[in-house]
Amino acid sequence: MNNSWPSGFEKIIRQRLPAIPLDDPVPPDQSLFELGLDSVGAVTLLTELEDHFNIQFDDHLLDLDLFSGVSYLWQAVQRLS
Repeated sequence: MNNSWPSGFEKIIRQRLPAIPLDDPVPPDQSLFELGLDSVGAVTLLTELEDHFNIQFDDHLLDLDLFSGVSYLWQAVQRLS
């Protein structure tokens, strides 16, 4: 597990990116789309993060940068919390 984000966040990420083996760390700066996320998975991922962290992704955040890396996504979640 990466120590820069909580286990709940990583669990949600791993559910949407099953191609990452459990023994491998989640790459913090690789595009989530390069890691196998598709458009349906992206919507599901954001919904799960909103529910888990009790946040709302504003429209101005919904662009490709949000999915540029797990660390970027985590920073967005932190800003909204």
